[in-house]
Amino acid sequence: MRAFDFAPQALGPVSVATVRLVAANRTLCELANRPLSEVLGRTLDELEIWPGGEVDHMLRSKVGESGSVRNHKLRRRSGDAIRYYEISADMQVLGGGPVLVFSVTDVTSRQDLEEEFGESEFKHHRMFHSLHDVYFETDADGIFTLISPSVNDHLDFVPDELIGTRATDISADESELALMLELVSESGVAADFEASVSTAAGTPLPASLNVTAFRDSTGEITSFRGTIRDAQERQAARLELQDLTVGLYQANDDALSLAFEAEQAARGS
Repeated sequence: MRAFDFAPQALGPVSVATVRLVAANRTLCELANRPLSEVLGRTLDELEIWPGGEVDHMLRSKVGESGSVRNHKLRRRSGDAIRYYEISADMQVLGGGPVLVFSVTDVTSRQDLEEEFGESEFKHHRMFHSLHDVYFETDADGIFTLISPSVNDHLDFVPDELIGTRATDISADESELALMLELVSESGVAADFEASVSTAAGTPLPASLNVTAFRDSTGEITSFRGTIRDAQERQAARLELQDLTVGLYQANDDALSLAFEAEQAARGS
């Protein structure tokens, strides 16, 4: 449970039948500013985590139509400060019942970076070298023309090693890359696309890719820009969350079975 409990994003499954939380990690409790005992069994509306009004209706409609929502941005006031969050949600069937598994990520620091990017070239350079995610640019053929120094932290490459090489060289699964390129070519963007990338040692690394295609006046793609985010903690937390949810449903089934057996025994006597 360590990966789930200590994941940087707030995580929790919500029962579709009761619309109440059946589990929550530490980040979710911190976001709600409540202990775990006061979070479990409550609705997201009661905890003021899920936005209300028109935004709430739009998110629920998207989940109902496509089964998921990815990186919906939310702006909230916390005391005198403004904080920014990204909400993702997936409808899953776990342990025999429908569950809405959601995550809330605090992206305030990233939002601040984005706002500072436009202020001056100096700040652009400083922020580029302090990015946590890996930022990259390629030409139309997928050859790297720019990549942030953070690639060394995640993939053990020096940026100059990758400049002039193809994106396929760090793809651990070319079929995933082909699917992503097809999506970007058709819609212009791939958001939170999960794929595996290779480290300098050839080790596959779970990652989340956000890629945008840029076109010229004739509609031809001229370049791609995007980010690579380490998704190891997310993957580990998701697996633990699935195990937890299955266990919760199993415990509920066991309790119902025991109650039924007790009732049958009472009738027999």
